[in-house]
Amino acid sequence: LSGELRRLSAIPGKSANIGAMATDIREHGAQVGQSQSTAHIQKAIDSIASTGGRVVIPPGAWRTGTIWLRSGVELHVSAGARLLGTNDPADYPAFSPVEAKLVRSRRAGPRRMIGAADCTDVSVTGTGVIDGEGGCGGKISEPGGAEAHPQNLQFVKCSNVIVRDVRLRNAGSWMQQYLACEKLFIHAIRVWNHGNKTNDGLDIDGCSDVRVSDIDIDSHDDALVFKSTGPSPCRNIVVSNCR
Repeated sequence: LSGELRRLSAIPGKSANIGAMATDIREHGAQVGQSQSTAHIQKAIDSIASTGGRVVIPPGAWRTGTIWLRSGVELHVSAGARLLGTNDPADYPAFSPVEAKLVRSRRAGPRRMIGAADCTDVSVTGTGVIDGEGGCGGKISEPGGAEAHPQNLQFVKCSNVIVRDVRLRNAGSWMQQYLACEKLFIHAIRVWNHGNKTNDGLDIDGCSDVRVSDIDIDSHDDALVFKSTGPSPCRNIVVSNCR
């Protein structure tokens, strides 16, 4: 265990998955002032999925529904950028990782703003803001109550995950869920999550080889949660210098 802790103690200086390829969402049709840029952001992600690389959210306000990251892709939210969730439930199609047989779990959120499923070498970086703006404002009336509303980040069955530096605000449900992931690094993020009774700050569920450091969380409900809602336990986790 001591060797494992030493290995986990080193936070990568940058995402290992940044290849030679980089693209700005404006190259794929996104424009400031659009009602939403979901399709353009997804197009940018898909354009470098085969090679890996960085998708840049430039300064300005950009509104989006659900987008899916791919293996080898880094979503970089630049300083001065605000990635905002839409308030239309139709922009967050329900997808159950359990029904898709990716994982076994009692608590896998059905909607997300930024999602990754069964990916490797995937990351979200930058000092910009990802703001769910309340995740549809309570418009979704399904079993599960507020937990049926979108999370800002959801990573399911992923490995080599890095989330660092970003500012996360105002999810409709839990701010971020990491479910059955391996080799997860979360560093220097700032979380503000208030608005309903299930606004968790950080949920780590059945993950292994995890390093959480230098983060601030202010949330209405649980701030930092380790749990196992499926067969995988949480193991080899280091948490340091968090508030």
